[in-house]
Amino acid sequence: MGFFARIPQLWRYIAVAVFSLCISILGVLWAVHEQCPSLGGIGGAFGTAAAFASLFLRPDYGLQIYELIKRDIHTDLPKFEQLEEELKAVVAALRVNSNGQAIQNSAIAIASIIGTVFWALGEYFAKWLLQGHF
Repeated sequence: MGFFARIPQLWRYIAVAVFSLCISILGVLWAVHEQCPSLGGIGGAFGTAAAFASLFLRPDYGLQIYELIKRDIHTDLPKFEQLEEELKAVVAALRVNSNGQAIQNSAIAIASIIGTVFWALGEYFAKWLLQGHF
């Protein structure tokens, strides 16, 4: 189990949203530093890309929970009780996936909105800063 696998889901998605914000702001500051406002949206593009990468690279936590619970089901139990325990494991996995999906949807929406706004308006933010409005 790697380092990132041990970080709770909520903190991963908060990190994605914060990364999107930071990289978006850095893109505007870089455009100001380079005196080229048209570069202002590049940070937002990277922020949006990070949001979508976290969407597609999400581990299947529910399956991991299911496999852990299923592994602990005793094979010496009657078949009916084994099926009952497996059903409990499936329900637990569905709950984990449902909760994780809700957290993920919120965080990715926030990160995507931040990235997209900076991607679209970063040039204008950079122009505004270059005109001395800080």
